[in-house]
Amino acid sequence: MKWQLLSRWLIAAGFGLALLAGNFAQADSVDRSADRKSRHEAKSDKGGKNSLAENLYPNSTRKEHEDKWSPKLGKLASKGIDAFNKPDYAVAETTFQSILDDAKASPFEKAFANQILGSIAYERDEDGKKAITFNAAAIALDGLPNASQFALMQANAQLYLQEDQFDQAIAMADRFLKESGVQKALMYAVKGQAYYMQENYPLVVENLKQAIALAEKPNNNWNALLIQSYAESEQPAEAIAFAESVLASNPDDKNIIRQLSNLYIDAEQQPKALALMDRAYSSGLLKTEAELRQLAQLYAVAEQVAKGAQIVEEALAKGIMKANLASYSLLANIYAQGEDSVKTAAAYGKAAEFAPDGDMKFQQAYWLYAADQPEAARAAALEALKRVPFKQEGECWLTLGNSELALDHKAAAVAAFEKAAQFPSTKKNAESWLRSNRRN
Repeated sequence: MKWQLLSRWLIAAGFGLALLAGNFAQADSVDRSADRKSRHEAKSDKGGKNSLAENLYPNSTRKEHEDKWSPKLGKLASKGIDAFNKPDYAVAETTFQSILDDAKASPFEKAFANQILGSIAYERDEDGKKAITFNAAAIALDGLPNASQFALMQANAQLYLQEDQFDQAIAMADRFLKESGVQKALMYAVKGQAYYMQENYPLVVENLKQAIALAEKPNNNWNALLIQSYAESEQPAEAIAFAESVLASNPDDKNIIRQLSNLYIDAEQQPKALALMDRAYSSGLLKTEAELRQLAQLYAVAEQVAKGAQIVEEALAKGIMKANLASYSLLANIYAQGEDSVKTAAAYGKAAEFAPDGDMKFQQAYWLYAADQPEAARAAALEALKRVPFKQEGECWLTLGNSELALDHKAAAVAAFEKAAQFPSTKKNAESWLRSNRRN
């Protein structure tokens, strides 16, 4: 009787590593129909030795093991595999636990039982730590054929990473690389990710470069992590050069586009950042709020205020950007960059509708006064002062005082400046005006 690695998540161990922000490593899922085919092919191997192992691990330092079953336990295992494949995990678990508990079971038979119990722990219970324990026991028994032994090592390396056991993930990946004789891209990626979580960026770079070089096809997540690691290890030139090379191969990868744009900004190469993002926008690649926000800000920095404002206004009209404090304050800041007082005031007025205090209304008052609209500025300032406290309350009283003066309301102006004198940030200016005007 011949079986190799049957579990869906164990088969998946050979196919890739998912790298995601906040939860970088999890075993990839495998389509059940493809999995059934893999299991069928594994069970139909009738040779005396595992031919798959011979093909996959010709340079292994580990001696190949045969998968021999006693008649009694072989019958039990057949029952357990049938249950596992349905899947009927309860029957499979009971069956393989009985094999594990059998005093006469061989190291191979116990190891096989452990690997299936580990698979059940992961698939049914979603218990990575429990799966690690069963897998580790199977590996320690050293009774499985190379194909299963080394696939378990790969699986456990990923599970250690998933469970934030980074030293163990690195050690298991290293053991696989040493004993299997195979330079596996996935295992270098596991090491790179584990080192990233430990903030050991030089070793991240070393291992991810190896993973990327060995990979049969590009892995966008590995590329992104290597770029980030170059940046974290204060190698901005290397980060930019590698990001540019990745983008040359895949010019529509908007994650790399944004990453490279940020690198350009950090390197004070804003024109390059804007050109990159502008091309992506023209190609229809930038569609999310964060992407359009970044592009609008780049236009503003480049003093292309009209384009920046147009991006925000169109995104608001289409519902890509939500009508909220962040969106309207961004629009106001862009107009302020171009010193368009009227449009800046209007945008701050919209932002004020979502603000928790009077700060945005004060900003509207300030820009209305700058637009030579003292009556509107006075009204906005008074409205802001109904929503205290806020950071620039003193400045709001100054704006109110100046607006009252422009309207020839001197008594009201004096009262406003007296209020402004009570705030540290405006005390000096307010008192200076009061002294000068009281003498007059």
